[in-house]
Amino acid sequence: FPSWQITHKVWRFSTAFGTVNEWKFANIASMADHLKKCKFNTIARREEAVPLPCMCFTRELTKEGRCLRSVLKPVA
Repeated sequence: FPSWQITHKVWRFSTAFGTVNEWKFANIASMADHLKKCKFNTIARREEAVPLPCMCFTRELTKEGRCLRSVLKPVA
């Protein structure tokens, strides 16, 4: 069960948790340090452009009126 839920395109925190009374720094390793040596953190390099799903809105059209997704070729 995820602690974040999307509702009406607005992110809200689950009510399954209590309130946060204070924020403070802890003396633990950072996520960046973990990712430097994590075997599951692999880099996927892309040479070609990948169109995003939002690239077909009216404001995202080219000067010729074409959708940006139609201009970029898909990556297999």
